[in-house]
Amino acid sequence: GTVIYNTPIRFYDPDSNTTASFFTHFSFSVQNANPDSSGDGLSFFLSHDNDTLGSPGSYLGLVNSSQPMKNRFVAIEFDTKLDPHFNDPSGNHVGLDVDSLNSIATSDPSVSSQIDLKSGKSITAWIDYKNDLRLLNVFLSYTDPIATTKKPEKPLLSANIDLSPFLNGEMYVGFSGSTEGSTEIHLIENWSFKTSGFLPVRSNSNHPHNVSDSSLVPPLAIPRSTSRKRHRHNLAIAISCPIIFCFALLAFGYLTLKKWRVVKAKKELKTE
Repeated sequence: GTVIYNTPIRFYDPDSNTTASFFTHFSFSVQNANPDSSGDGLSFFLSHDNDTLGSPGSYLGLVNSSQPMKNRFVAIEFDTKLDPHFNDPSGNHVGLDVDSLNSIATSDPSVSSQIDLKSGKSITAWIDYKNDLRLLNVFLSYTDPIATTKKPEKPLLSANIDLSPFLNGEMYVGFSGSTEGSTEIHLIENWSFKTSGFLPVRSNSNHPHNVSDSSLVPPLAIPRSTSRKRHRHNLAIAISCPIIFCFALLAFGYLTLKKWRVVKAKKELKTE
């Protein structure tokens, strides 16, 4: 299955010829009720397309088995199954993939961090790409169930790579995974994503998407015209309130004076 943030994100600014850096962190879990039939894990990816990307099984939904080089993407895979076809180092590894499932760099978290990707426990991942340094780091830790999970000081995977040729426009971000008919359950518990390097521009793209609009809701921006109308409305209230108060005060004074004159006249008549 695939989950995609339905608004494309701009990664390149043609005016300054700058590619954005990006930072994301999320918590997830992979659980299998039947260890004898495990799935293949999941991945976080960036792609120019927002359609369902590819085939299930070892392809993780990222590429099509009949056209493995068709889709363009950058992905961090959390692979839970050994697949010699893609030169996997183990059945428990994290890998950096660019347009191919033959990972550019891999690391086994069970070796360096004693983390089992398919343990069913909540795991927090941080993925940082700094374009000025041409450096991508992946950090991994079991999620702290009580306090805020601390980001490890040392990355699990570090790769010197220039992603600017791939991050050359608007791209979609999301998650993709495959259970390959097993009972493996993938759960994304929370997700944060941001870019830096230049001011973002809200996209006017109306491309279709294959997930609900409520998957992630962007902040609502108030149009300037609405703000001006609201300002005028507030200003009108601010001006009219004192005027109304003054009229009310004058009316009250007039009625009080009139009543006082009537009472005085009655007293004078009684005296006579």
